[in-house]
Amino acid sequence: MMESPACDSHVHVFDPARFAYSPSRKFTPDTASATLLTQYLDEAGMARVVLVQPSVYGTDNRCMVDAIGQLGPRAKGIAVVSPQVSADELHVLSAAGVVGARLNMVVNRSGNAAEACAAVQALDETLPKAWHIQLHVPLDVLLGLAPVIQRSQRRFVLDHMGLPAVQEGTETGRWSSLLTMLRAGQLHVKLSAPYLSSCRVAPYADVRPFVESLVQARPDAVVWGSNWPHTQGVHRPERGDLSCIETFRNEDRQGWSDSCTRWLGAELMDRLHANAARLYGWSDAPDGPP
Repeated sequence: MMESPACDSHVHVFDPARFAYSPSRKFTPDTASATLLTQYLDEAGMARVVLVQPSVYGTDNRCMVDAIGQLGPRAKGIAVVSPQVSADELHVLSAAGVVGARLNMVVNRSGNAAEACAAVQALDETLPKAWHIQLHVPLDVLLGLAPVIQRSQRRFVLDHMGLPAVQEGTETGRWSSLLTMLRAGQLHVKLSAPYLSSCRVAPYADVRPFVESLVQARPDAVVWGSNWPHTQGVHRPERGDLSCIETFRNEDRQGWSDSCTRWLGAELMDRLHANAARLYGWSDAPDGPP
């Protein structure tokens, strides 16, 4: 079997000198430009990448689109759009390499499933048919979204393994329900940002059972990502000082990838990269389920 090009399916770019952050942001990150991203990808051996619009830019996707332009065909994007986005704006984003839109409930620490359902329904009615919807939501909210997802014709992608409560283990009803949704085939899950859930230091061994159970449940519906440049996420204070620059986590460039390869084996890791090629629409993607 031909080895699939390695893909990091979850990174962000921050370039405040060229693209100002939103005044309504929750934090002020340091700079992580397209140039620094390219350096990371090359050093980590990642041939492909998916850029995810971060919350600090709101619905202004210019920084992400600019970075995709700098990276060229190796890059795809996930945008954040308003309910009032026009068809012309969506067309421009599609032409730039955007293949999905993100709903981020975690940055506002929202567990309101009804709010999430309304937002997903609005996106479902608005987005191009080929786009998927990416969900950064707590696990309880995801389970509340299950009926909406089932009614939709779209694919959905869950960020960061659903942020499992690792201290509860993998035998809980919530985790079993996630695995049931995954097996149904409409949902994909990213193995990304282990430190957002882990109670340990790197290599975050307590997330291993969750990684393994996801891949065992549906190996063709899991992709791998880093969350470069490693924002603080759920670990930041609820009310931060926007005048203070938030530093990124000091994560080993290869550490998370090496851990997943050690736990899953090289053949399964290659399969995750092949899954990403299909999910994000690279033209040389191998045949198989999307």
